[in-house]
Amino acid sequence: QRTAAVKCELERLHEAVATLHSHVDHALTRIHILFPNNAPPDGIASMLQLLSLVLFAQRYLTNQPGQSVAHWLQRYLEDGFAWRYEYHKTVLSTELQIVSASNPLTPALMNGLLVEIRGEVLSLADCYESSFKRYFSISQLGRRAFYQLLMRDIQDLCRSKVPEEQLELDMLALMYRLAELDATWSASVMVQEQVWREPFFRLVLSWLQVLHKHAVRWLLTACINDTWSVLRLPGLSASATHFRQLVAAPPLATAGGALTSTPLLAGALRPEE
Repeated sequence: QRTAAVKCELERLHEAVATLHSHVDHALTRIHILFPNNAPPDGIASMLQLLSLVLFAQRYLTNQPGQSVAHWLQRYLEDGFAWRYEYHKTVLSTELQIVSASNPLTPALMNGLLVEIRGEVLSLADCYESSFKRYFSISQLGRRAFYQLLMRDIQDLCRSKVPEEQLELDMLALMYRLAELDATWSASVMVQEQVWREPFFRLVLSWLQVLHKHAVRWLLTACINDTWSVLRLPGLSASATHFRQLVAAPPLATAGGALTSTPLLAGALRPEE
């Protein structure tokens, strides 16, 4: 009977410690809600002390070394950052009236998320940095966690984009803000983590082709509509009519289908006989 009683008490103790650990998990993944602006002042400190006691109890009961306080803190906070990221995404999707289930990501949504996560990191640095400095920099942890979540969605957005016959100004603005974010967070975000650059490079190539086609069209239109007289140089003669016909001719197409400029001067000027 004594052995059965001890075993039952031990099981209840395990359950109590696991329940306490679950409550600490819930609290530390929602510090923005439970401890807004780090208030009350000793709230987070009490949770960290409770986590330390819970881990000690688990090590004692299981006779196993277990993970450190810093390990569990990082895990809980990263889960909280993911929760905050999805929360902002849901709110912004509602505000932007994005209802497409097949393509829920848009450049406007990504721009909005970029602004929100910068605000989140500033809040971490201003309000919570001192509470976690014993273990790590929570603002630096937040930068890396939020950046990785953003990069995942940026890659999905770029995969869903089909090259168009026009410049996408919203994507161009997003590219500018991503480059600006990389410069601001350069101390926390490594170059190999900036995975947005490769998919955007393919988009930039398609935009350059669009610019090339428009530039050729604008140049030919300007030459056709321009009023000018042929300049006669010594030893050369030119036919104005022949020259305008060359200008008005459509651009030449290469084997790959790209447009090339019309050879304006080819055959327009010829030596006098």
